[in-house]
Amino acid sequence: MSEDEVKLVYPEAQAVEQGMWLAGETAGHKSLTAFGFGDHRLSFVAIQLQTTRPTVAQYIEDHRSLKALLVQKYGPPMYDTVRWREGKSFLGDSPDGLSTALRMGYASLETQWITGETMIRLDCEAKDFTPKISITYASMRLASKMVERQNQAKADDL
Repeated sequence: MSEDEVKLVYPEAQAVEQGMWLAGETAGHKSLTAFGFGDHRLSFVAIQLQTTRPTVAQYIEDHRSLKALLVQKYGPPMYDTVRWREGKSFLGDSPDGLSTALRMGYASLETQWITGETMIRLDCEAKDFTPKISITYASMRLASKMVERQNQAKADDL
């Protein structure tokens, strides 16, 4: 998809440097969506859920629900794990331990699919003691070109 085609589908999307973004709803959750382009072609879409929950357990349930929807669409994930940054022994592998570890940033939920040339990631990790759930779609071919362009722009600023 080109920038113009994305703008036709999402007329409310606003242009930003090297892409577009919009506020909306994804799978029943308030969300912010960013579109990135490489060579004027859509190379990635990043969706950050904005729904606020009172407990970490509810974020974990949101992650499970979204994973079930993505499994319906793309089949079983290639990768699905809890990543412990300090090892399980720090807080334990219990639901309470996982909730505490997620809130404190010692654990994250990571799930990944690869379909054709597209990588899809579903992540739940804490920022400022609040879990954030994101879904990322990236063209494995075009996203690398976009990163190269961004790195070249940084080098040009030196």
